[in-house]
Parts: sequence; C-alpha cells; structure tokens
Amino acid sequence: MIPLSDLLAGNTPLEKWMAHTGVRDLASFEEWLTMKHREFMTMRMSYELGDKDQSDELYEWVFAHAAAFGEVAANFRAMKERASRAPGAEAQVEALRKALQPFSSFAEHAIEHLPDGSAIWANSSRERICDWFGPSDFAAALSLKEG
Repeated sequence: MIPLSDLLAGNTPLEKWMAHTGVRDLASFEEWLTMKHREFMTMRMSYELGDKDQSDELYEWVFAHAAAFGEVAANFRAMKERASRAPGAEAQVEALRKALQPFSSFAEHAIEHLPDGSAIWANSSRERICDWFGPSDFAAALSLKEG
C-alpha cells in the first residue's frame, strides 16, 4: 500500500508512465493541456447534446475530467497573461546588476589571486578582511570578480 503523502508527492511506481513524453517546456505543456481539454469537452458534448445517454456510467467521469482540465487551462492562460504584463527578465537582471554594483567594486579589490591559481581575501596593513566576512561572502565575491 502506498501512503497518501507519497501519492500526493508523486512518489509512485507508475509516476514515470503518467507524464506525457512530449511535454518538455511550458509551450508543449500548454499544447498538451489544450489537447486534453478539447478531448474531454468533445466527449462531454456528446452527452450534453444527446448523442450519448447521461445515465451512462462514464458521464460523471467525463464531466469531472472536462471540468478539471478546463480549470487548469483557465488558470494557465491567466498566468500567461499576468506574466506577459510583468516587466521583462532583462529589466530585472539589469536592476539586480545595479543593486550588486557596490559589491562588485568591493570584490574587485577584496580578492587576491595567488600565483598557483587560487584566490584569497586581500590583506591590508591594518586588519585582515577575512575577519569581517565569511566563506559564503568569499565565494560570492570571487564569482562576481571572475564572472
């Protein structure tokens, strides 16, 4: 028996078979979602228009799937619309660069490269900079200086 927490997290033996292999990115997900929604709405309309009897045991299953795919599709379209109105990624990256500029200037002077290719905090005659900053600060400064 599989615990509910694993079922909700997708940790099941059949999980790898549930995902469509053609879904690789958001565009292909949208295409798959539109296809599934259309498929279930077409089946639902067969029941609604009288081509199939609504007392059929699959009617509720088709109705529920059409509703679920419809709701996911509506939320996906709304997310795309909101994202299209949001500032572009370039503007956000540029704002981040401007915010990091003082730290970049600091990194240029705070890191010293040794002849063996390694890097250390640069020392001043009065006090060692490594007393102020830790290893994660060093890694960030080094990546800013080198990148």
